[in-house]
Amino acid sequence: MKKFFLIALCATSMMLNAQTVQDTTATFDCGELVTIEAQPNAGYHFVQWSDGVTQAQRQIDLTKDTLLTAIFAHNDLKVSFSASLGGAVVDSLNVTGDFEATVPWGESVVATAKVTDDCYEFVGWYYAGTEDLYSDQTTITVNPTADMQLVATFKVKKLSIKLTPSDSSMGKVVILSQN
Repeated sequence: MKKFFLIALCATSMMLNAQTVQDTTATFDCGELVTIEAQPNAGYHFVQWSDGVTQAQRQIDLTKDTLLTAIFAHNDLKVSFSASLGGAVVDSLNVTGDFEATVPWGESVVATAKVTDDCYEFVGWYYAGTEDLYSDQTTITVNPTADMQLVATFKVKKLSIKLTPSDSSMGKVVILSQN
């Protein structure tokens, strides 16, 4: 008489209170060699099986009903900060200059935009290569959900000059050139 055994596979994340993302259940003959594989979605990586095996693909010689859980975790995220002409970026350690941070999932990173030239003013933090504003605050706390590049953007200040003669009956003041 043939015996049949059930293999049940499920996937979960290392986050607390995580829900099962996908279940697979199948029935096989006793002693059958079954190949299984844990396949992470984009932004995640495979950590291990619930029995401690760390190889994503493995073979199981089924001799009893088996339940295995594939454990996944979020990938660390890369956030880079840079500045346009007229300014600089200051990191949370007060170091000035462009920088890239590796941010574990669920954590944050802080950056501050700093004007370095009196003729410039801060405009905002923009996603690199776009005109999409991330924030108009000089200091930002970023909680990334994907890799990102932010640019502290500065522009030349527009200043005015008002010239008046002490007595307009005696003469006038004019602007002769502008470079």
